[in-house]
Amino acid sequence: MLSGKIALITGGGSGIGRATCEVVARERAYVVVADKVLAVADETVKLLPGNNHISIYMDVSNESSVENAFKAIVYHYNAPPTLVVNSAGCGSMVPPLGITKEQLYEVFDVNVMGTLNVCQLISKELIKNKSQGSIVNVGSIVTNKVLIPSSLGYNASKAVVEQITRAFAGEMAKYNIRFNVVLPGFIDTPLLRQATTPDIINNLVSSCAFERLGKPHEVAEVISFLLSDRSSFVHGTSIEVSGGQPTKNFS
Repeated sequence: MLSGKIALITGGGSGIGRATCEVVARERAYVVVADKVLAVADETVKLLPGNNHISIYMDVSNESSVENAFKAIVYHYNAPPTLVVNSAGCGSMVPPLGITKEQLYEVFDVNVMGTLNVCQLISKELIKNKSQGSIVNVGSIVTNKVLIPSSLGYNASKAVVEQITRAFAGEMAKYNIRFNVVLPGFIDTPLLRQATTPDIINNLVSSCAFERLGKPHEVAEVISFLLSDRSSFVHGTSIEVSGGQPTKNFS
């Protein structure tokens, strides 16, 4: 269902982003693996089946970097991507009473402004080219279900990502450009391992209905569905991929 389409995956060098690249390539899309670390994007490209995939440097928090990346994509394929996944993200563990503006802004620059930068630019490109498209943003269940107090910046930023998705969904439907957001539970990614502690991970596992962390490919399969025409009437929707994670408070 994605055959021959150009798919841009930000944060494609690892975790959910890399898994999404693999699943989308399996569906025969041409994959643009975008990452702030070009070396890991290159590694992802080597894993992908098929051909005509490329890696590209993109710092989503920097408008100029996003613009330059889009120009390079259009130059290579002679067309903009019609499928986009905003998977680039960051997080940190700082208690609410200790978090500084600088620490909060650091997370928001990537998770919020990065998502906004890409959504704005792809929307303008698709409108200009009179093309339909599907954009999937990566949020998190922490916005409304599971609270980790020491992850305030990340939690708040992902709540904004949901609102960005809904705002664009309301505005872009008239152009046949769909926006949806997936809300992963706790997925076994480098980001989770870096941003939490073993004790927190053990608590997360014990609170999951399946008593394990999710796998990146389990989220990627849902993202692939949302990108495809199989979800042509799914728009402005938040879809949890959480393994039945219940509401629980972790410290």
